[in-house]
Amino acid sequence: RPLNTGSWQQLLVDIYDHQLRLVVNSDEDLIDIEKDVNLGVLDGSMFLGAIPPQFLTEEDKKDGLEGLVGCIRGLALNDELVDLKAFVRASAHGVSSGCTPSCEPNPCKNGALCTENWGSYECVCKNPFAHSGRHCEININEDALTFTTLESKLKYFTNDINKLGENNLLTKSFLINFRTYSKTGLILFAYDSLHNFIQLYLAQENEVVFLFNYGYEIKRVMVTADSGVVFNKGQSVQLSVERTSSSTSMRILTNGVFFNASVDAGVRLFQDNEYQQLPFGSSQPLPEIVRYPHSPTKPMNFFQVYLGSANDIQYDVHSSIPGIEGCIRGLKIGSSFVSLTDFYLNSTYPVDGIKMNCTMACDHHPCLNNGICTEDFHYFNNFQCDCVGTSYTGPTCSAETAYTFSGRQWISQDSATSPIKKDFRFEMAFSASTRHSRPQLVALLRSTDLQTAHDYFLVSIEPNGSLLMETQLSDLGKGMILGTEVDPSAHNFNAFDGYRHFVIAEKSRHGMTIKVDGEERDVLQLRNIVSETNVKTTPTGLYLGGVEAGIDDRLGRYDNFHGCISNVKIRTPEIEVMPLQQYGDNDLHFRTSGVPGYGSCAKFAAAGVLMAHGHDLNVSGVMGEEWAFRAAQRLVYQHQFVPATHPERNTPMDNVVPAVAGAIFLVCTIIVIALVLKAHRKRKERKELRDAEESVPLFNGGSSSDGRDKKEKIFTVSEKEMMPLNSKTEPDDVIQVANATPVANVETKNEAKQKEALEKDVGAAKQEPLDAVKPF
Repeated sequence: RPLNTGSWQQLLVDIYDHQLRLVVNSDEDLIDIEKDVNLGVLDGSMFLGAIPPQFLTEEDKKDGLEGLVGCIRGLALNDELVDLKAFVRASAHGVSSGCTPSCEPNPCKNGALCTENWGSYECVCKNPFAHSGRHCEININEDALTFTTLESKLKYFTNDINKLGENNLLTKSFLINFRTYSKTGLILFAYDSLHNFIQLYLAQENEVVFLFNYGYEIKRVMVTADSGVVFNKGQSVQLSVERTSSSTSMRILTNGVFFNASVDAGVRLFQDNEYQQLPFGSSQPLPEIVRYPHSPTKPMNFFQVYLGSANDIQYDVHSSIPGIEGCIRGLKIGSSFVSLTDFYLNSTYPVDGIKMNCTMACDHHPCLNNGICTEDFHYFNNFQCDCVGTSYTGPTCSAETAYTFSGRQWISQDSATSPIKKDFRFEMAFSASTRHSRPQLVALLRSTDLQTAHDYFLVSIEPNGSLLMETQLSDLGKGMILGTEVDPSAHNFNAFDGYRHFVIAEKSRHGMTIKVDGEERDVLQLRNIVSETNVKTTPTGLYLGGVEAGIDDRLGRYDNFHGCISNVKIRTPEIEVMPLQQYGDNDLHFRTSGVPGYGSCAKFAAAGVLMAHGHDLNVSGVMGEEWAFRAAQRLVYQHQFVPATHPERNTPMDNVVPAVAGAIFLVCTIIVIALVLKAHRKRKERKELRDAEESVPLFNGGSSSDGRDKKEKIFTVSEKEMMPLNSKTEPDDVIQVANATPVANVETKNEAKQKEALEKDVGAAKQEPLDAVKPF
């Protein structure tokens, strides 16, 4: 992992006893220090970013050791964080607090790389041929035409040679860009009245050819891509043809990779006095050269260009190379931009099958899981996805038919013909869930022919996470079991990592090939074949998730599979089948033990996530020179006093947090005390009210505690007997009158006396009204 990409890097230096541990991101190295070396106590000054000139050694100066241009954060010494801001004010010029990248957000356009200079930035254009401007905002490839058929062509013709000026394709360097899915196609053909010509075409999917005449000679510049790169996957293919008087070269840029070729032949054109009808010996000296009329006498001057197809029956121009289906864009001749759109709009020739712009459905990446998108130029927004090698199916390579197994189920399929043939292909995706002490059988292909009953192909998972694929074939590897084992200790692979894995095994007359997760593995001789084995011949050619007992003695060491199996595909010269889809359709050729669960398997593992510090900071790439490493040296220097303020214990937050906590506790305490006092006061008030109610006499002046045994008679006083109340001294007793009917009762002697006294009181009330009665 490069350290100069602008991303945060983690560095740890740990010294203990006589060992030094150096950790950079996820890489670690342990260095033993000799016993006689005393590291001492590193209590001197620390310099960050650069070494002061007075401390530079001659070796440092020789190596050109420079200071750091970038950011430093999270410095900790002996597990104590250092507040770097406290030291910035005393630092040299050019050091500032914070880390604000100039490339965030990215100011560069058209996919350009922003180079961070920490205070300024520089844009590195993704396509240096077609993009320009400070921010790479100028893109000549936006001027584009789409050719929707093999016969689509854009033609340009002029009799005024002088009109071309600096835009003469026959003499000038030029840029052009194309996108196509065609395996071959003509891009450009230009010629004049003297038989000077140039021709540019896609010869095959990884080869572009530029033909031109160097006087009477025909020269060829051929650029061939290697490392599996092709030019016909719909991607941008940028061509630069550079011509001088002595050489011609062609450079191609696609997917960030450059290819080039050149010849020692430059620009040498026929002149008017050199005209010949057949200067190259025939009208078509090479089969791929466009054939056009050759006049026996010198015609009038003209210049003609074809983009796309060069089949022009009206003018007797024919090409053995078909036109190109796709986009042609960004034509620049010499230093002048030539608008293809203007030529299209102003053309006096038919432009059937040509559309402006170069908008493709595949630009939106509709094919998932690394499926390959192919544009259909005949219809707008139409595409096809090639899902081969993705482990998925469907229109966008996202569909799957998957079943889960828990170690108690398996699926088998009977077949009319054996799946083990001279030529067969087996594909399967899976994800394992549970590790066991014994190997787990994931899939088994076996021969159903009596003559080759011992032939099989097996996929299994070992307890350590290895993936084992082995096969015994009568016509391959005589006497040996062949296969491959993908071991976690030797490969970046583990079957129990919880991710999806994809297996492809293909046998042909050339041998056996096995791919795991898209990477081809070596097929080796694993062990000798044991001749005496009991194999039961049955019409069952496929087992998934396990195998029934007694079918093959060689399988006794395997347990059933725990996990998910998806998108199994078997292809032979006669047929291609997808067993799990057929099982889901209730095909009668299947047998099961238990019922596997329908579902979906895990996804493929994403790209590894690198370690980062705290908050993520996305910074565009920074390119720099490689570091010059030097051996560590110990220098003796004077200790410089640094204030003993601990950066972690003398910050504003160290005072704020306790104060806030104390205030919260005090408020809570006050609230609790107030609630307790309020409850106590309410209880006291209720008691006082109850005592007051108990002390009120039931009748006038009467009380239960006066020792008298009285019974009051309740009767009704009519309204006529009621007199207005005037101001008068309140009597000792106030009679409460209830509007009730007298109750018949037998009066005792005491009751009679009380009645008589009461009547006297009432009579007195009638005679002399009260002036005032004070209420209670």
